[in-house]
Formats: sequence, C-alpha cells, structure tokens
Amino acid sequence: MSFPATVLRVLVASPSDVPDARDAVEGALHSWNRLHATTRNVVLLPWRWETNSVPLLGGHSQEIINTQGVDGADIVVALFDSRLGSPTPDAVSGTVEEIERAVNSGKPVHLFFSRAPLPHDVDTAQLEGLRNFKNEIKERGLLGEFDDIRQLENQVWAAVEHDLVKIDLSVVGVRHEPLGVRFRVESKSERHEKEIDKRGKIK
Repeated sequence: MSFPATVLRVLVASPSDVPDARDAVEGALHSWNRLHATTRNVVLLPWRWETNSVPLLGGHSQEIINTQGVDGADIVVALFDSRLGSPTPDAVSGTVEEIERAVNSGKPVHLFFSRAPLPHDVDTAQLEGLRNFKNEIKERGLLGEFDDIRQLENQVWAAVEHDLVKIDLSVVGVRHEPLGVRFRVESKSERHEKEIDKRGKIK
C-alpha cells in the first residue's frame, strides 16, 4: 500500500578500497527503511556513483559526480580504509572534494575510518596522504572509526537518527524550481456545422 514520504538522498563517498563498507552503508539504509519508512514517512535513498551516476560528456568526471551526486544529497557518509583516493583538478582526491563540497553547502557529513588490519600490499603513498588528511580534518569535527561491518552499520543508523532530528523535512524536495512552462493539451476533436442561430453564428 502506498504512503506519503519525504525522500532523503544519502551519498556514500569513498575511495575504491572499501567496497564491503559501501555495501554495508547501503544495507543499513535499506534496513532502516524497512523498519521506519511507513511509520515515520521518511525514505533514505542511497546514492553511489557506480550505480546511480549517469554517463555524460562535457567536463571532468569528478565535476559530473559532484553535480549529480553531491549537490543532490541531503546527507553524506564518507568511508576510508588505507587509501585517500585519486587526485582531481581541484582536490587531493575525489572523496575529499566531495566532502569539502558537501560541508561548504551545509550538509551533514559523517566520516568513518576503518581500524581493520592494513593489507599486505598497501600503497604507502596513499596511506601517508590519508593519515595527513585525517590529522587535518579531525581539527574540524568528530570522526568515527569502525572495526567491522556490523559496527559501521550501527554507527550509520545513529548518524541518520541524529540528522533526522535536525533536518527540516518540510523543505526537503522543494529546493529546485521546476523548469519550462506548463500547458494543457486537449484531445483532438472535430466540429461540424449543424445550423446558424438568429445572430448568424454557427452552432
């Protein structure tokens, strides 16, 4: 049975080395929906570039992801393990650029760092860049850490509940003005002359 709901888009941002953690965040959002969507009239919609972005020419790939994913998000969940990510023209990595863009737009951003053992083939340059970023960003807020997927799922639930208290749901979904013009189309019809009235008009 259908029900009215406010849809909140949750961007899952991360480098490429945390696929299981990305899946866990999406799974946590779907679990939240199953339990709470119908009673609280809120749906959490995950957005991931690999499944939700639309292939498009006309700019750097990160710029397109920013426009399609970051700008349309209401909440951002960012994940890190041992990599910072690939650099972009404007930032040390695509994930960092997404985080900064979201923060500058006033969106709630939640950063989680894995404490799992490092892989044996860890990229030392990437790891150093990640540690430098973590040292810088921790001065700007509270960071989250997780040892396993289950712990991450619980923290994502807590983050979402925190945001729902603060987000004004009455304005979500009405931020974009409709484009174009409205017009009415009538079905094609034919008119046949029947007679002429006293004033000389066709009936």
